[in-house]
Amino acid sequence: MDDRLANPYWHALVTEQAHVALGGELARRFPPDVIPFAGIAANARAPLRALHALMAPGERLYLASETPLRCEGLEQEEEIPGLQMVFEPGLAVPSGGTEPGVGNRVGNGV
Repeated sequence: MDDRLANPYWHALVTEQAHVALGGELARRFPPDVIPFAGIAANARAPLRALHALMAPGERLYLASETPLRCEGLEQEEEIPGLQMVFEPGLAVPSGGTEPGVGNRVGNGV
């Protein structure tokens, strides 16, 4: 698996989106008025405590994790299954298809 997909919010917050990130070396988040996504460097006590310090009382954030997240003061309210994709420019488009452009909406067929 592409390393970017193992921890996608963290990857975004320390690379392409670092200029808008709030936080530090253990936990980062997007500003509350942008999107409620956050990332942690690892699923461990210190990063989760750092994340807790970035949150307002009663605030809810979304994290991506392959394992349950546990930390005093934080409660996992729900689990949302999802799919992740990486767009690789220059790949051949299947016959009869069209190449998606930036901003195109992609549905899941439901």
